Parts: sequence; C-alpha cells; structure tokens
Amino acid sequence: MRRRARRCGGRGGVHFPLQPGISYNAFMRIQPAGIQCLSVREIEAIVDQAIRILDEIGMKIESPMICQRLADAGARWDGDAHLSLPRSVIEGHLQAERQQPPAPLQVMDERRISGSVGCYPLRWLDPADGKIKRHTVRSCADLTRIADAIPNIDGIGSVGTPGDVPALLQPLWMRFISWRYAQNKISNSYTIMDARLCPYIAEFVETVAAMEPTQGGVKRFFRAENYLISPLHYARAEAQQFEWFVEHGYRMTIGNLISAGGTAPVTLAGAISLGLAEMFALSLLHKVFYGDRGLYLHTGISPLDMRTGALPYGRPELVLCSAALSQIARHLGALDEGSLGHGTTAKAADIECGLNKGFEVAMQLAMLGKVHWHFGIFSIDEVYDPALMVIENEFLEGMKRVARGFEVNQETLAFDVIKEVGIGGQFLGHPHTHEHFRQELWLPELFNGAVYESWLGAGGRPILDRARDKVLSILATHHPRGIKEETERALLALLGKYARTLGLPSAKPDLPG
Repeated sequence: MRRRARRCGGRGGVHFPLQPGISYNAFMRIQPAGIQCLSVREIEAIVDQAIRILDEIGMKIESPMICQRLADAGARWDGDAHLSLPRSVIEGHLQAERQQPPAPLQVMDERRISGSVGCYPLRWLDPADGKIKRHTVRSCADLTRIADAIPNIDGIGSVGTPGDVPALLQPLWMRFISWRYAQNKISNSYTIMDARLCPYIAEFVETVAAMEPTQGGVKRFFRAENYLISPLHYARAEAQQFEWFVEHGYRMTIGNLISAGGTAPVTLAGAISLGLAEMFALSLLHKVFYGDRGLYLHTGISPLDMRTGALPYGRPELVLCSAALSQIARHLGALDEGSLGHGTTAKAADIECGLNKGFEVAMQLAMLGKVHWHFGIFSIDEVYDPALMVIENEFLEGMKRVARGFEVNQETLAFDVIKEVGIGGQFLGHPHTHEHFRQELWLPELFNGAVYESWLGAGGRPILDRARDKVLSILATHHPRGIKEETERALLALLGKYARTLGLPSAKPDLPG
C-alpha cells in the first residue's frame, strides 16, 4: 500500500486534500472482541457443565411457593426443598431468550463511560480530619450529597450503613437518606435484612410515591434484592422476603456472589460454571415470576484469600472470571455483558488502589469497549473516601476526552497557522490556540500540570489534600433536596412509629439541613 501511494503521489509524496467544509472525526476506535479469554469449545464446555449442575445436582430452595412455581415450569421437585432443573428446561430457556449479539463496537462513545456509588460499607473517611470512622446517618447523608454533586456519577445506591440507628431499622434509614439527600441523580437502596421489615418497606415506598407524584410512582422508589447463599442454596430467611413482596405485587430480584475456593471450586473454570448455573436458575426464576425476557447472566466471582479468608478485590483472578463470564454472556446472546472488576483491597487511596482500579478499567475497554467505574470505595467494600471520589471523577472525565476524539478538517489541520508561525516559532500566543485550546485539551482541576519547582512554589500539596478541600467545599455549598419538606416529615414520623411498634429506641440522629 505504501509503494502504491508513492507512485500516485509523485515526487511530493502522498497528497489527499480534504474537501472544503468537510470534517472527519477521529474517535477512539476499539474492537472489544480483540481479547478472547476463552475459545468457543471452552465456552461450550463451561455452559454444558452449568446445565449439568442444575440437572444432576439441583438446588435447595426453602420455599414451597417458589418450588411449586418452578415445578410448574418443568423443574423436578421432591415436595420439600430440593429441586433440579432438567437439561431440556434450561436449554429451552436459553434458546427462547437468546438475543442477536450486537455488532462488534468500532467507535468508542462517551456515553459508554459511566460511574456510580452504591454499597453498604460500615465506614467512611472523614475529609475534615482524614480519619476513618463508623458511618452515621449524617455521614451517609453527607456522602450522598457529595455523590449528587459529582458530574460523572450517574446513579447512587446506599453509600453506607448508619451505626447510630437501631440495626433493624437501617434499611429504612438507608432509603430515607437516598431519597432526601440526592436531587440531581436517581438514588435508592435495595437492602432488606429482615423479613419483618417487608410491610414497613412497602408502606414507606407507597408513602413517598404518593407524596411525590411527579417522580415516577412506586417503580421509582421501590427496590429490593437479596442473594443466594452459595452454593445453590436459597435459604428460608431470604425466601420469606421474596414470598412477601411477590404476594403483595412488588418485584424483588435475587442475585448471587461466590468465592473461588470458598463457596465455589478454587479452579476458575469450576467457579465460573457454578456461578453460571446459579444465574441460569435465577434467570428462569425471574422469567417464571415476572415474565422477564432476555438473559441477564453476569455474576460476581472473587477469589478467596487463602491466608486471611477475605474476598480481595483487584486480583487478577477476579478480572479473569469477569472477562470469561462477559464473553460467555455474549456467546449466549445475553442482554448484559457485565463489567470487569469491582475495586481494590487497598487500605487507602494509594498506589495499590490506583493500579488495581486502573488495570480493571483497561481490561473493560479492551474486552467490552465500555467503562463502569465504582467511585470512591476501597478495602474491598468497607470504606468510602469522598476525596477519592472527586479524583476518580476527574480521571473519568479524562477518559471521556479520549472517547470524544477530535476533528480533522482544514481548520484543525491548521496549515495556514503553521505557515504563519514558521520555522522556530511558537503557537502559544496565536489566536488559533486561544480559539481551540478549551475544546482540544483536557484541563483538569486536580491532576497536576506544573513542573516540580512550580508545584513546590504553590505549596507542594498532594492531590489527596486538594481533593479533600474540594469535598469540604461541596459539603459547605451543595444542599440538595430530593423530596419535599412535608414528605420528609411524614417519613420521619413513620420511622418513629416503626421503632415503637418493634420495641426499639426512637433514633434522633444528627441530620444535615
């Protein structure tokens, strides 16, 4: 090709003039399928074993109601708590819900870069003094306010478990905090913890939905989910919650999380096949109860640390399992390819934290052509650091700059500008630079752009210190209100009533204004 171009271009080299008035966009072009974790034969072997697990081993589901409904759909049920799902049932379900796989992504899109917060850690890092503290209602509210102010956070879940209210009422307080202290983002909690709370959660949701009619009704505010107790066990405590919500017309979902070496085989192929078997069963269950169409098969698999018994995030095995499951989901025509990795086991916003999260993002881009960032969390899912949240927001903004690409046209090629400046000149003071630098160049607030001496002269403050200043500024100035004052008073009155009904002390936590 190069020789041919030289012949066409003649003595002056290749000459391909742009047509006047036409712009060409140079985007980040990426072929996600370029990295393959598994061959087709290996995918088929894992899928076959997942089906075999459900057929020959089955599951324990401690709910006659759930078992009966699954038996009506073709499961074999012993009349107690054990059932198995025949191969023909699962294969028929996978075939019926298979979607046409999307065409391989060619151009990266800024909209495929997103982020969220959502977990229920016990602790946060207080930006006022840099100390890790037990979460309170106020700290959860403050963290929700900060997340609401950060541009690249798209959704907010529970940001913490408040320790200054009765444990039984924590799921209700977590919902209240989500609704009250986020205005710019959709914020909610799915936590239940105890079947006794089901009617209170329903009343809580119905109350806010009725008092906030413009926000989307019950579907906007109701969210509930619990998990299998792996391997292959849906215990009575969780099943009671599911039964109550189904019987009262609410949609509750079931998820799974397994550990390689703990609740699943230590071999990654075995762990993936077991996790996939659980998701096949849950996909069928959601179809039977709610009429769900399509397959949602992505599951979380973490390695068990054999020295500590913890489930460390940021490990290569987690990325390998997530990559393999994403590839399997695509092969089966699933709607959700998931994401790669969850975070870090680092105990601070340090080098380990940055390397763990950065590696996961690189793999997400290579495998899936998208990024979903879990903001601000470290030590697996134990601590939120709001300073880390604002740093990661800026990093994600830089990634969006890559995805936006750049234009190629007569104006941006700037031949006349180059000719005018000439040999040995400089472009800093040229009007062309002043006109274009803001749209062409990423201008971070926290990431440093100065040389070392200039940085020292400006005070030499590290990025974490400056990020904490920004967090404190948000807390001082950003006062969102997601619900009306009268709705807030009604919900607080309900919380007081529930405490009295359950024989719990009435909590009067410190709430931000």
